[in-house]
Amino acid sequence: MDYEEHLKSLRESYFRLVPRLRFDIAKKRISNTNAGANEIINKVSALEGVLRSIVIWQLNQNEKPSEDLYNKYRHMSAPKLYEKLCELLGVERIISSETYEVVEYAVKYRNLLAHECTYLGQDTYPGLIKACDELLVELAKLSGAKYP
Repeated sequence: MDYEEHLKSLRESYFRLVPRLRFDIAKKRISNTNAGANEIINKVSALEGVLRSIVIWQLNQNEKPSEDLYNKYRHMSAPKLYEKLCELLGVERIISSETYEVVEYAVKYRNLLAHECTYLGQDTYPGLIKACDELLVELAKLSGAKYP
């Protein structure tokens, strides 16, 4: 799938819709809490939160991190946190480059979904969700947790 072209197409179609139609889509999203859109939002948010936690604990040599350290990384995106974590661990990557490229698109889609309150085509979700899950599995191993 050409994620970049798909994102561009979605953005163009959404900003051109009249507000009444945009509101109709938003109402459907609000009432459909089990939608794939919500799963993408939740998984990317989980990635960011866990990545941030691992990074600040690694930086603080596994002692309780300070609020200042947290604030330094609080607004950092998942891709930047991933790069920082790889650097701290002294590895090139935690998951394959191909999978991580899809994770980066999942972040972009999450931003679109969160800010536009819309949907993606049903064929878009599985690849994005699978890539996020693969990274979450590896982060669980690093943090001593189980996933799923």
